[in-house]
Amino acid sequence: MNRIWIAENDRNQNHSGLLTDIIKEVYGADTVGVGHHLMFSTPDGRVDEQPSIDTLIFDHDVAKKLWGDDYITVLAKLASVPQSERDTLLSDFFYGRAHEVQD
Repeated sequence: MNRIWIAENDRNQNHSGLLTDIIKEVYGADTVGVGHHLMFSTPDGRVDEQPSIDTLIFDHDVAKKLWGDDYITVLAKLASVPQSERDTLLSDFFYGRAHEVQD
């Protein structure tokens, strides 16, 4: 059976792979659904959701798990760009963590 996720807007759907990767890493989730909200379940049976991309990425606990002591610099940079550019920059920061965050 195919699942159809109805997204609030195209932003969630267009970046579902990135959001899934972030949620799996940060929460140890084994199941992630990207639609109107970002929903996930963890191996220990916890079910949770994030209402939006920005709620997820501007969560300081999430950011600190991803970028350690550089997380404030990353959040400041993400907040300084228009939303239309933010997800591309987030992708660069998330997948490019092997490289030091530049000021």
